[in-house]
Amino acid sequence: MTAIVSRNGSPATLVEEALDALLTTAERRDPLVEAQVAVLEAGLMLTRAGAVTPSPGQHDRVQLLREALGSVRAAVMATGVAVVRSNDAARMAGADAG
Repeated sequence: MTAIVSRNGSPATLVEEALDALLTTAERRDPLVEAQVAVLEAGLMLTRAGAVTPSPGQHDRVQLLREALGSVRAAVMATGVAVVRSNDAARMAGADAG
């Protein structure tokens, strides 16, 4: 797998740039957008955790991993809501067409 690296050479910066772009252009009330934001947040935390050299007594990496896990959980919840809303919209569109 080839890693994509941002202009300054940091994979975390690439994820940060994508997250910033999404946050400045998207409507977070949409559960699909919220899921996208949560996945990018998780990716950022995982990328940062990967850059931390593990050492005894160091809690930075553990904290980043916990934050990533929280973001993944939020993404799952938001995606579930997006699925339900999409199904509801499809049913309503079918009822309107019929």
